[in-house]
Amino acid sequence: MALILSALVPLGYVSASATNDFGAGWQVMPNAGSSGALLDAVSCMPQADCVAVGQLLRNTFIEQSDAAGWSGEKSPDPAVSPGINTLAGVSCWSASQCMAVGSFTRTSTCTFSPGSTCRFRGAIRALVESSNNKRWSATEPASLAADDLFSGVSCSGSRTCMAVGHSSGPAPESRTLVESWNGSKWSVMTNASVPGVLYGISCATSQACAAVGSNEGRPLIESWDGKRWAVAPTGATPTTPDAYELDAVSCVSGPYCTAVGYTDGSGPDRPVIVHQAGASWTLVSSPNMATGVLQGITCSGLAACTAVGSTGFDNSQALIERFVGGRWVMVAGAPATGAELSGVSCSGVPQMCTAVGSYTVRGATRPLVEKNT
Repeated sequence: MALILSALVPLGYVSASATNDFGAGWQVMPNAGSSGALLDAVSCMPQADCVAVGQLLRNTFIEQSDAAGWSGEKSPDPAVSPGINTLAGVSCWSASQCMAVGSFTRTSTCTFSPGSTCRFRGAIRALVESSNNKRWSATEPASLAADDLFSGVSCSGSRTCMAVGHSSGPAPESRTLVESWNGSKWSVMTNASVPGVLYGISCATSQACAAVGSNEGRPLIESWDGKRWAVAPTGATPTTPDAYELDAVSCVSGPYCTAVGYTDGSGPDRPVIVHQAGASWTLVSSPNMATGVLQGITCSGLAACTAVGSTGFDNSQALIERFVGGRWVMVAGAPATGAELSGVSCSGVPQMCTAVGSYTVRGATRPLVEKNT
């Protein structure tokens, strides 16, 4: 698969207010988070139930929504103070079953399950937590090496999940880390290990996945065809204007995926969107913005995607873009100071979307949940 960097898809960007032909506007939703918390990812079911994950001070943070609103869930962190635990990705295949991934640190010993103990001092480890009927438990990943972590996960059922991240270890460079779940244990997919890091993954089926990230300023894309992982050549180098990283990807039925990220050159960060249709990945012209990043995306069809991020890293505002009817549209999100959105999930007909992230109030970080209502 080739990523065509020179040919820009003739898809226009137009401004839109918070209320437009995609439905009603976005608004901030009350949630169970407190000061010091942030949300990194969200997964929603057609019944509009959602699970969002992130970090609260030194601990993982999990919220779940239903008809009554958002509520906090007890998280089974394997580490205790002075450890640091965070969840960066979540994928649900039913209203009561989800898989969440991230990382944790620990200075003594940890126990995932009876008879399973790991020991290390001050290292980062991959973290997996799963839920069944709103009861969360820690699951042991295949890799217990130091300096491994997960950034994203995608599940197509209780016996089929893929988690991605990277491993630093003793090697001079980071290498991608991909593990698969078969319903009872995780296994490392060694043929997916290449130089670089992976931030996001999406599986349309158990036989079709795409994972995205970066390698020294170059975009990195790996695809799974049910038998092996393969790297898509991109052609971008750290010194070209096309240098960028990809943070998230969403795939629908067939070989059709959309990935988002931001430029990684010497100038200001700008949003990046790439489309896959068949064997080709194509860079789409970005909106005319001075700065901005895209960190999350969800697609429910070949021409229905929503991407989220922020207008920049300093004094930012939430950024929401939608692709409907052959064009990308910038949509005004609910106003929030110092806000950024890092994950989004849409479900149902008409399509309802929930985006999560964080915002700052008097120097304190708080979780942010926005929803198109």
